[in-house]
Amino acid sequence: EEVGKAARQLTCKLLQQERIREDNLNLDSSVCVRYGQQDGAKKGYNPKKHGRPSHHPISAFLGSGYVVNVWNRSGNTNSSHQVVSFYEQTVKSLPEDFKVRRTLADSGFYNISFIEYLEGQEQNYIIAAPISRILQKEILMLREWETIEKGIEVSEFYFEHFDEKWTKARRYVVVRQEIHQRPKSTGKQLYLLKEFEETRSYRYSLMITNDEETEPVEIWREYRPRAKDENVIKDMKEGYGMSAFSMKSFWATEAVMFMNALVFHNLIHFLNRNILIPG
Repeated sequence: EEVGKAARQLTCKLLQQERIREDNLNLDSSVCVRYGQQDGAKKGYNPKKHGRPSHHPISAFLGSGYVVNVWNRSGNTNSSHQVVSFYEQTVKSLPEDFKVRRTLADSGFYNISFIEYLEGQEQNYIIAAPISRILQKEILMLREWETIEKGIEVSEFYFEHFDEKWTKARRYVVVRQEIHQRPKSTGKQLYLLKEFEETRSYRYSLMITNDEETEPVEIWREYRPRAKDENVIKDMKEGYGMSAFSMKSFWATEAVMFMNALVFHNLIHFLNRNILIPG
């Protein structure tokens, strides 16, 4: 814990040095495959090495590229495990005058407890929503789509899950990209009614937000840069060895993650932004 505290303090000083007082806060989780008997190395979600033990760390990034917190977690936890506690610690560790503009997260954090927590904090959020069967039905009922670029259309709807935890309808923004015009488009195809040409021709992205003012296209554009976090995670894993350094002790492994993410990565990132590649 002392290592983590010191690493977060260093990151805070870097932000103050750059005078970064407002930014988006992005959450992401990753899988670190393990090959020994390390504490917390459990079998769980592992897209590349099925069945192998792993750790499942959660990380917080700023839109400016700095990593501001990381926790190690056992491999058998889901993406949103302990996210509220993690988020609270992350925000408290930022400079006192820092403002979180928006919270962005992928579909692993599509969790009503976390969503209600953010709303209780009056924090704007955009979270990717899994395109489940029930949400696909909502998408298929949409008839009004706004064209924003060639092969890209956007729409929106309000929806409340049939679950007592979901106490009100919330805003969803959906983007569809025509596959033939944009073959490298991200998103998923709808498997309901996939025999129809209209359904087969598009990939869809879906987001939930409590922002009632911003146009749907701007919600999508605000969310898109979050994809850069994947490059930061890859850099930490392969460039700084976050996946390679695994101690027997769970907490020692977490200390290595702090050093990799909040010390090595952030110092190099600061150097790049201010000296090597300024502006």
